[in-house]
Amino acid sequence: MHGLSILAPILLCVAMMSIYIVVGALTLFRLESLPLSDGVYFCFMALSTIGFGTLAPGTRRESTATTWFCSGYIMAGMALTAMCFNVLHDEILHRLRHMVEMQKEIKSHNEHRRFLAS
Repeated sequence: MHGLSILAPILLCVAMMSIYIVVGALTLFRLESLPLSDGVYFCFMALSTIGFGTLAPGTRRESTATTWFCSGYIMAGMALTAMCFNVLHDEILHRLRHMVEMQKEIKSHNEHRRFLAS
């Protein structure tokens, strides 16, 4: 049960980010006829803040809709990325605190048993 409970937030965050990237790639495919692989590449690079700049959709003069979409997509994606990191951070801290408490209980139990045995 404990393994599944820590795995659930991780899988949820990975699934949310994957879906967000695919939706962005599909939208760029519709707006700019950008190949899906290039759309996934652009979305991942933009959200991971690596941003090599090798791909820039919306550079044509008539593609203001793409520029607005990319601006909103990146801002919302940064918020989603930060939220996922926060959820994972909180879950890991919770698990570490739980492990420390369990170790203290085991140590206390062992000391109590040694006291009774003497």
